[in-house]
Amino acid sequence: MSYKISFDGNDVYVKLVGSITLLKAKKFKEVILEFIDQGKFNVHIDLSSVDLIDSMAISALIALLKRTHEYGGQLYLKNPNRFVRQVFEITRLNEVFTIR
Repeated sequence: MSYKISFDGNDVYVKLVGSITLLKAKKFKEVILEFIDQGKFNVHIDLSSVDLIDSMAISALIALLKRTHEYGGQLYLKNPNRFVRQVFEITRLNEVFTIR
């Protein structure tokens, strides 16, 4: 997995590419949590180029969601492919996350 990060005011925009698995998800979570703690309360994650998401990646996304909500912000998941969207639907996390 690789990612590109950009900023606009209190918003963080992240474009993820590849498979999000255990070690990569942990590092990604730490980086984004740091930005949230620095005042970037709204996180937009583009999943259009993600081909695999595992339970650790979902756990990382949940941690980011919780932290954004602590600051009154929001986490948005954008453009997941069919497989990734199904993971969220099967786990009913599509009811927890804002998916666009």
